[in-house]
Amino acid sequence: MANILNVLFLENLQGISSLILSETHSNGRLETLDVLFRLNSHVTLIFLVLASCLLQVEQFCGSPIECYGGPDPAGLIKVATGTCWTNGTFTSTKISNWEGKNEGQGLGNPNCDSENQNDCRFNINYYQWTAFVLLLQALFFYLPRWIWSLFEEGAVGSVIRSFAKIPNNRSLENKKMIKVLCEALVARKSYWNFVFYSKVVLEVYMLLNILFQFPFLNFFFGSFAFYCEGEHSNWITFHNFGTNMVQYWLRGSWGRDGSVPINPGLVLFPRVTTCEFRMVGYGGGSQITYFMCFLLLNNINEKIYLCFWFWIVILGTLISVKLIVRLLKASILTSWTKHTLRSYCRRSVSDVSDLNEVRGAKTSLILESNVPHGIVFILEILRRNSHPSVLKEVTWTTLTLLRSKSKSRKARD
Repeated sequence: MANILNVLFLENLQGISSLILSETHSNGRLETLDVLFRLNSHVTLIFLVLASCLLQVEQFCGSPIECYGGPDPAGLIKVATGTCWTNGTFTSTKISNWEGKNEGQGLGNPNCDSENQNDCRFNINYYQWTAFVLLLQALFFYLPRWIWSLFEEGAVGSVIRSFAKIPNNRSLENKKMIKVLCEALVARKSYWNFVFYSKVVLEVYMLLNILFQFPFLNFFFGSFAFYCEGEHSNWITFHNFGTNMVQYWLRGSWGRDGSVPINPGLVLFPRVTTCEFRMVGYGGGSQITYFMCFLLLNNINEKIYLCFWFWIVILGTLISVKLIVRLLKASILTSWTKHTLRSYCRRSVSDVSDLNEVRGAKTSLILESNVPHGIVFILEILRRNSHPSVLKEVTWTTLTLLRSKSKSRKARD
């Protein structure tokens, strides 16, 4: 999996420079996807792969965990450290007075006030899998881009590239070339509709994937896996991680009541934990030794997932707004389509010989025909990748062909 993600990372890194800038000339690299799609599938992929590589370097080349405590006969601490890395550690969540929220009282759940310390134990064993889970998340975010390439099969890029190569002049040869390309475009309008609806479905998937990340990471970090007297033993989960961190930053180093507020990052990603190491003797007897372990890897995990939390919240909000706008456009499809395409067709007086065209009479007449969603989708992509004058001519010719086909169909009926 790591090799596959590295290849995808390199491919997306080549196009990262063109993420915000629009390529509007045939010399540049054509981009058939909008900015939000690229933010979701390209930027997020790069971030997650880089984060995974950073963790793997620290995990395999550094010291992800260090344990101390107890006697050290024949390298016991070294053996215990390896055992604690593979079997996991735990933190105690028992506190007697939560209202003070002092760091010296523990990092626990306010609902946990059990006399039995084991009832309030929060087990931590996710740290050895974090690098691989980041790669899995990267695949989730790259999946829409891969599915898109299967659906459109390079056809969208081929069409846009053909139009973008047309020189910016009004020669007769260029007009003939545009007409031929527009005829091919209109002939495949059903396919363009399929491509458009496929992209809408992928945008919905992008939003659902972002929403899925919250319960998925809650489960992965163990926030819902262990309980203390009927309550979650860890009061910080991934879905409220960012909001709690903001409250912590706003509160400052000291609370209003003079107490020291708890850093939520130390709750979800504790640096100091306890490990239980059981030794069994030759006679069958056992001895339990407790070690204090420093999870150095959690210092990196906290920063990665805090950035990831804010990133997916912003990205999810933008995608939600886009889907709402798309839904509103669909509800007023006719008027919105006419307004959009009329702006594509708009010309100056010097470009036309008939002033009625400038007044919009002919444009309104052309827009009486039913314009498929797929055609509008292709024209929107062309707007980002071609010269405005070429876009106007292509839009005008396409709408003329659609109206001619519509009139021919009505005549046959």
